[in-house]
Amino acid sequence: MAEVDARIKQTIDTEGSFQDITNGLYAIKQERKSIKYSPVLVEQYCPEFALAVIDRHVNNEKLLKLASSGLITQDTMRKVIGDEKITYAFFIETPAKMFSPGVKVNDASP
Repeated sequence: MAEVDARIKQTIDTEGSFQDITNGLYAIKQERKSIKYSPVLVEQYCPEFALAVIDRHVNNEKLLKLASSGLITQDTMRKVIGDEKITYAFFIETPAKMFSPGVKVNDASP
């Protein structure tokens, strides 16, 4: 099963995502981004809020609330990003018969 999963993900990477609404089949790659704000940069660009949001790390939830309320600008938010990580999620729905031994990833025939 791990081999089939790896082959499906490789196919999505090379051929792109696939969706067949009529038959309820899909193989989709979705980008996910997580951001960690830099305590040093928060202290530099918005020192008046540093004590409220930094406790050995930046409290992202509090910082985002300050930004959403307009107390910190989006320009400043971009400046205080210390690390940005992108991961991917794969959403795959296929008929059970596709996982039978000997069936190729791109072969949905019986």
